[in-house]
Amino acid sequence: MDNLQITDQEVHDRLRSTVKKKKRKLKPRKRFEPQWVKLPIRWIKVLKQSTSAGTYRLALMTLIGAFKCEQRSKDELVLSKEMTGMSGSARARAVAA
Repeated sequence: MDNLQITDQEVHDRLRSTVKKKKRKLKPRKRFEPQWVKLPIRWIKVLKQSTSAGTYRLALMTLIGAFKCEQRSKDELVLSKEMTGMSGSARARAVAA
């Protein structure tokens, strides 16, 4: 019967060799990018009259930004250079046009 007994150390050694800890690799989170947004008919009519491509681009970026804010439950939309991809002067001309 003595040869059937194993010590605690032997149990730990056997368990360590059979049970390997696998570290899960976390995937980087994808940034939220909307696939579509609603375009109000009023905006379509007004943008049709505009001759400025910057105004059209700013309107589209505003729609996308507003949708993102709505999804994140934020109250305000900041039309920054990072969000619009436009310089300050180009944004000012687009708003004035």
